Amino acid sequence: MLPNIVPERAQNALAFHREIEAAVKVHLQNDLYRNSLMTIPIVGIQQPTWQSAVFANGKLTVSEDLPQILHNRLDLCDGDGTVPQVSATPIELSNSFNSSFIAECHGSLQNQSQILADLLNRLETSQFDLAGVRATQAGISLTLDDLYLAHEPVQLRARVISPNPVAGTLKALITSVESKQTALTLNFVQQEQEWTLAIDDLPAGLYRVTVQTEQRNEADPPAVHDVFEVMSSHSS
Repeated sequence: MLPNIVPERAQNALAFHREIEAAVKVHLQNDLYRNSLMTIPIVGIQQPTWQSAVFANGKLTVSEDLPQILHNRLDLCDGDGTVPQVSATPIELSNSFNSSFIAECHGSLQNQSQILADLLNRLETSQFDLAGVRATQAGISLTLDDLYLAHEPVQLRARVISPNPVAGTLKALITSVESKQTALTLNFVQQEQEWTLAIDDLPAGLYRVTVQTEQRNEADPPAVHDVFEVMSSHSS
């Protein structure tokens, strides 16, 4: 028996959760509930989070290790620093796969820019039927090939999709995947509604590209990322 625990309160807490589960089962039989309401859990991950506790020798010890019943689910061994990942999704949605996951702490989930952008996009999209025009989310549309030959330039094209004008230029950060070092930082050239960039004499290898606005203001679209490879002239 754990000390300083009132059994009646613990029993009431368990009964409260069982009441929620029973109500959900009833609601799922209601067409109005199923067709008009949707729950999308926003789950913070990749933060050190207490996962279990052991009471032994009169001492309660908490741990970041999963409880034994989940020992084979190492993918669940973190959370948002307060709520373990395994507890962040309601039981009835465990197999729905519609949760949004973000590497953020519990107290900042509500003002995390990516979560807010996702929420805004969902709300805007929900205002249109299938025949309507999809609401536009600020973003950068990037076009490039997966593979470039050694003798040809690496061609990148981008468009800025934003209701507000973007100050400055677009920049490309080219990073070698092997060395993880930034090889080049280059500016795009604007041509009417499109931005273009051609890179000559890039050594053979696998590269990661990050395209972002120069000013990096909060209202500007977030950076977009992709991977491409330059093939060696000696490759068969």
